[in-house]
Amino acid sequence: MGKIFLFIALLCSIIGCSGSGPGGIDKGLFDGNPATRPTPGFTELEVRPATSTTLPAPSSFLKGLSVLEDFFEIEEARLFVRDLRLLDGADDSQFNLQGPFVIRLIQEGVLVDEALPEFGGEVVANGSYQKFDLGLEVLSQETIPAPAQNDPIVTEQMPGNSIMVMGSFEIPLLLNQSLVRFIFLSHQKVTLRIASPEAFELSGNFATLFLAFKVQTWLKGIEQNLLNIDPTLLAGGLLVLDTESNDPVLRAIALQIESNIDMSLRFAFSPDSIFSEAEVDETSFSQVLTP
Repeated sequence: MGKIFLFIALLCSIIGCSGSGPGGIDKGLFDGNPATRPTPGFTELEVRPATSTTLPAPSSFLKGLSVLEDFFEIEEARLFVRDLRLLDGADDSQFNLQGPFVIRLIQEGVLVDEALPEFGGEVVANGSYQKFDLGLEVLSQETIPAPAQNDPIVTEQMPGNSIMVMGSFEIPLLLNQSLVRFIFLSHQKVTLRIASPEAFELSGNFATLFLAFKVQTWLKGIEQNLLNIDPTLLAGGLLVLDTESNDPVLRAIALQIESNIDMSLRFAFSPDSIFSEAEVDETSFSQVLTP
């Protein structure tokens, strides 16, 4: 029996990055010694970050997105996660990792895909699985994980928020502005469930399950509201897109981005530890669970 490795993947072709972060498998986790293998009927599940550059499935939105794609850059992205749960067919938790965790997807424009601290893993029963829950939480100074204490974006920008994205866009036709820097802030305390119509099987064979954020979809639907931004809000050099903004246009843009992020997760199941773009399950989807 081998390991099943589960990764959170960032789908990020729009930021113009190449290469991948430290998402490789540590040698020594499984050395082939039968004594270290899980009990028959169980699979060891390890959670790790990874990176992908998969494009969304073809849609009418792609034509509109191509206009923004060349002008948009993500420089920083962080999420604060309270727990991770794998569910069986009866919706009973078979895998439960308690946080808090900071997911650092992009740092200084480079894909890093780090979990701070590392997610770790558990042994779960073999069987069919279709659901995985990721719990978002608002970070406070007291709940910053020790490994994230040396990240100034986390310590200075994340408190009071659960998702933070920083970057810039250059759309002269929309804003008559050569370059606009922005920060997006979400205060969600929700559970995101990723599910697929087709179950994946844990059978003790070596396999990988990727959870992928389709970042290319994060800007969907904001074009019209960009046209309505008050130009005086750009005078400070930083556009704050806060889901609790007092400005209705900025709030509408932020809420659309928040919704896009919530809906952007996908599964990719692989028989080995190497991610393939073709393995992204476009029939899978994510949703916000009703409390």
